[in-house]
Amino acid sequence: MAEKVLLEPEEDWIGVDSEDIRPKRDYSNLSGGYYAARLPVLEYLREKRGQASVLVIREIKPSYYAPLGVWVVEEGVRKALKSKPEVFESFDDALTAASRRVENKEWRALVSRQTSLASFFGF
Repeated sequence: MAEKVLLEPEEDWIGVDSEDIRPKRDYSNLSGGYYAARLPVLEYLREKRGQASVLVIREIKPSYYAPLGVWVVEEGVRKALKSKPEVFESFDDALTAASRRVENKEWRALVSRQTSLASFFGF
């Protein structure tokens, strides 16, 4: 579900998009950035023959004065996937670590929590 949250001043915003096991029906409001982050993750998981829940966070600050296109996102995710991963005891621990690195703290309220399959289907 795509979501856009406006902050003060109006030029600032947080874009969020996600998907689950149901087919995605709408094009992401994050345009190509969402798909640019998704592609290298899918390539990586296919190579590893694995599956995972993935959270990609990208903070763009005013100092980023010359946007270079979505290929920057794609290559950044590829580079991250080649790095040694950080391991956390829980999803909340991972979010806490990410919060220390991201200046704008509003994003955290928009992150949906992973749930069990039974809970997802309402059993």
